[in-house]
Amino acid sequence: MSDSLFASYLVQAAGALITATIFGGFYRAYRKGFLREWALSWAALCVTMAGAAAGVPLSRVLPLDSPIRLGASAITGASGYMQVVWLLFGSSELVGRRPYNVRERRFLLGLAAAVGAGIAAIHATDPAGESIRFVFRAGLRGVIVGFAFFVAASHLWLAPGVRALGRRMVVGAFVLFGISQFQLLALNMLTNPAAPHTTYNILVGFCEFVLIFVMGLGVVIWLLEEQQAEATATAAQVEQLALHDPLTGLPNRKLFLDHLNIAIPGARRAKHKLAVLFVDLDRFKLVNDSLGHAVGDRLLQVVAARLRGVLRETDTVARMGGDEFTVLAPVVNTVEDAIAVARKIRESVKEVIAIEGRELFVTASIGIGIFPDDGTDALTLLKNADAAMYRAKTQGADLFQLYTAEMNSHAIEQLALESALRRGVEHLEFSIHYQPIVRTTDGVVCTMEAMLRWKHPVLGLVRPEQFIRLAESTGMIVPIGDWALESACRQLAEWRADGYTDLHVAVNLSNRQLQQEGLVATVRAALERYALPASALELEIGETSASQSKAEAVQQLSELKAMGVAISIDDFGTGYSSLSSLRTFPVDALKIDTSFTRNLVRDANDTAIAVAVIALARSLGLRVIAEGVEHPTQLEFLNAQGCEYWQGYLCSAPMDAKEATLVLRRMRAAGGRILSPASLGALAPARPT
Repeated sequence: MSDSLFASYLVQAAGALITATIFGGFYRAYRKGFLREWALSWAALCVTMAGAAAGVPLSRVLPLDSPIRLGASAITGASGYMQVVWLLFGSSELVGRRPYNVRERRFLLGLAAAVGAGIAAIHATDPAGESIRFVFRAGLRGVIVGFAFFVAASHLWLAPGVRALGRRMVVGAFVLFGISQFQLLALNMLTNPAAPHTTYNILVGFCEFVLIFVMGLGVVIWLLEEQQAEATATAAQVEQLALHDPLTGLPNRKLFLDHLNIAIPGARRAKHKLAVLFVDLDRFKLVNDSLGHAVGDRLLQVVAARLRGVLRETDTVARMGGDEFTVLAPVVNTVEDAIAVARKIRESVKEVIAIEGRELFVTASIGIGIFPDDGTDALTLLKNADAAMYRAKTQGADLFQLYTAEMNSHAIEQLALESALRRGVEHLEFSIHYQPIVRTTDGVVCTMEAMLRWKHPVLGLVRPEQFIRLAESTGMIVPIGDWALESACRQLAEWRADGYTDLHVAVNLSNRQLQQEGLVATVRAALERYALPASALELEIGETSASQSKAEAVQQLSELKAMGVAISIDDFGTGYSSLSSLRTFPVDALKIDTSFTRNLVRDANDTAIAVAVIALARSLGLRVIAEGVEHPTQLEFLNAQGCEYWQGYLCSAPMDAKEATLVLRRMRAAGGRILSPASLGALAPARPT
């Protein structure tokens, strides 16, 4: 064989070695399995080409049957076919095929080595079979390698990822290298392999070296391009997570404020208005609590899609968190335009939503802030729209409200009041006032209703209607209520020790307290601490709380009733309780609200309601207590209708424990009862003006 063939093999071996080194280095850096397989494939190609090159000088000095020549031929043949297997291992991994296990890999590599060594053995010792031997060793292997590179090129092209310059270079080099392998079979079948082909051999060797080098370079470029694409995708994902809500895909608070900060200068220059709308879903918590958070999340996604659908492309809709959304309308000419946007939002949300076979009906409360009327910066506009939304929510569901300056001052007052209330809880700035509940038939004071008062260090005595709702919404009502129960039980124990053994005390129970676990234990502990029978305590529940109570709360009240504690529904007639809830609720008494008692006799509607409540209670076997009795004519009417108990300023205004004790003593001095309306003024402190 010629020296040119030796040089051709040697050049190809060097190219394969360089490429194997590149693949191996990048495998250590990127830990991609196909790079390891290809590093082994090109290492095998290096061994094959080096073995072929070594065969040229060995053929001149050693006979055909020399063990060295036979061993070199076997190794060269085995590595040539193992190269094909490793090449296909790597390319199949690119298209997502299941990785070969150890047993499969060993079998296929062993089979390839055996086939390669076996082919190398054909006519290995026949001096006259050089042409046939060369056809089998080089030509057949060339065809197999060519097809393998075609398959690898198709795998590489079909693999997911970026089809940019690097991958195209590798695919093209694979195809050209595969084509170059077919020329070996043609060359050996059409010409004498022993004849000198100096120029041709050098040209083929150089071309294959270039192709091998292009493969390595292409893989380098390909990996760098993929790394850049991954970095770009990661940056985009980070930006998406940083500026968008992951559940709905809407912009989050930060991105919304960015858009608003950009829109405000534009509106100022163009001298037009813009609107910020704050949207809050009504009773969304009920959906989460009753149907689960998965349904709640799906509901939020549907609402988000609807908001995007009804707004203009120039508008921005964002999710603030929970069930709160904001909308930026960057161009509105008048307030009516902003109201039109609010109406579109409200109507889109109201449409029935079908989720998991359920039809859900949702409404929204919407607050509207207008630039520049309601604020000239982003945070002020957003805050004022939020305040308007809360005003809409307090007025009822499915409403929208424009911001007014009075809302802001009210919000500031509420914030200051909340801060003061928290301080009041820490320093126990509370007291209990008591108002007698009188039995109608004999005028005996049988119960004292405990009424909470807040002794504000600056404002003085604050009435419950001024802070109870705030305490309820912040959760501070729980420690306040527990303290009130404790104080009332302690005072009742003192009165009973003073001889008023038949006296009872009534304590209001808030909705938040009613939902707390351990309510029964808290009440039982207070009664046991002051050695009071359970029958001495009456708990008053608001009508709305009673109608909306969960099964767990009703169960707790049932346990209290079983203990002997009386349960009454306060302010009856002002809420939304139904007859069915009254029938199942563990209740002993109904209290007619002051708003109906106030106009008894004078107003036919209020009179009819009072008569109906008394009749309803008697039919259900419940006691009736009338609140707010102020005139003897009211008392006479209630007595005639069969109302069993009453309370109000006709007997006494709410008073502190010391004054209440004096009233009880005066009552005892009068024979244990209030003899007539004329005697009431002598018993009770004057009504405050």
